[in-house]
Amino acid sequence: MRLGWIFGSSMEAHHLLAAYVAVWLIQGGYAGWIAWQWARAGKNL
Repeated sequence: MRLGWIFGSSMEAHHLLAAYVAVWLIQGGYAGWIAWQWARAGKNL
């Protein structure tokens, strides 16, 4: 997939894209963990 039209093709742009992807993965994992904990807590009530 070509993302050069969004971020450009420089090394700095590649690092920026990697940082965005890392943050999205961390936030998505945390949101999933919160949802799992919330669902699990609801069964115990």
